[in-house]
Amino acid sequence: MLCPHCRRRIQAVPYCCYCGQPTGAVERPVTRRRKRSNGCGTVYKVDGLAKPWRARVYKDGHFIQLGYYATLREAQAAVTPENVEAASSVFNYTFGQVWALVRQSAKFQALGQNQQVTLDGAYRRHLAERIGSQKLRELRPRHYQPILDDLSDEGYSESLCNKVLQVISKCTAWAMQNDLISQDYARLLYVDGDKSGERQVFTESEIRTLFAHQGTRDVDIILVLIGTGMRPADLVKIRRDDAIDVDGHCLLLAGSKTKAGRGRPLYINSAVWPIFLRYYLAAAPGGYVFPSPAGKQLSLHNYRRREFYPALARLGIMPNPYRPDGSRVDDVPPRLVPYSCRHTFFTLAAQSGVRKDVMQRTGGHAIGSGITDRVYIHRDAQDMAAELDKLGDKLHQMGG
Repeated sequence: MLCPHCRRRIQAVPYCCYCGQPTGAVERPVTRRRKRSNGCGTVYKVDGLAKPWRARVYKDGHFIQLGYYATLREAQAAVTPENVEAASSVFNYTFGQVWALVRQSAKFQALGQNQQVTLDGAYRRHLAERIGSQKLRELRPRHYQPILDDLSDEGYSESLCNKVLQVISKCTAWAMQNDLISQDYARLLYVDGDKSGERQVFTESEIRTLFAHQGTRDVDIILVLIGTGMRPADLVKIRRDDAIDVDGHCLLLAGSKTKAGRGRPLYINSAVWPIFLRYYLAAAPGGYVFPSPAGKQLSLHNYRRREFYPALARLGIMPNPYRPDGSRVDDVPPRLVPYSCRHTFFTLAAQSGVRKDVMQRTGGHAIGSGITDRVYIHRDAQDMAAELDKLGDKLHQMGG
């Protein structure tokens, strides 16, 4: 508009910014949204969302999310005592309660019967005891990932690990839909289970390096696992009072995974027997041979993160995939895991000409089982030509 006095172009304001005379324009009042009363919730806009209006209330010392809405009016209408009460009960749901709701959902019921049973079994056997009673909104990747790592260390298949991950993913997706969490933490998890025929083993030069640096517990445990073929889950359960034949280099192993593995005698070859016996005799009566710092059963997750990978990194075998704070450096599965020691044992045994039935008994597999061939023995033409000596002699040649 033009000022009626100085005829200069100005904005539609009550007074001219040049001559100061009144312009006759009426200033439009600024309308402001009224502040909601205390206890009536908060409604505000979050840019970049399809439904940008967020409604939440503060109750019992924390904010409870009511949801995201397309318009301000919808968000304001959502702040009702009924919605607040419903959100309050959902807010504290445990992982087990959320899984029960997921099982009742139409999407879950649309799955095949076998898949439903398999997923529910994965929850009951591997998740219920560890996180079933914890509030889902408080769970983070640092709570989920150790479960998947432990399954890998215990020798469970990649397929089983993926089923456990599916259960976690379905629960976190439900939690996101109901505003318990702000992101899908299941996407940050990774599976490192045993994939048949693809697990890498320790090379001969790496085993020589391990023998050259024996004497520290982290390295000695790796050598015992390689030399015996024990599952890591079996090793951490051995106590001083377990049956042992010192002259025969034999231990009665309780076993943990298969029927054939429970109560079997485990022969320990002469290359690693002195290492094992030293820790066995040093253990307290009735105590664990390889205990945790507190004298309890060693956690496989803590062993992997605090002893196995630091030892390999110290010896230059592979970089440590964990940072000092316990987080992963990247999402790429490491080349070697504790269960690689078991694969290495069977590979060396096959190269050394150990009879198949002896390998199966030592590994805790039923006689005639095809698992030993399909999963554990890693061969190539050069290895087949080099199968000359027995396993113990071979390990001695590597420095044992």
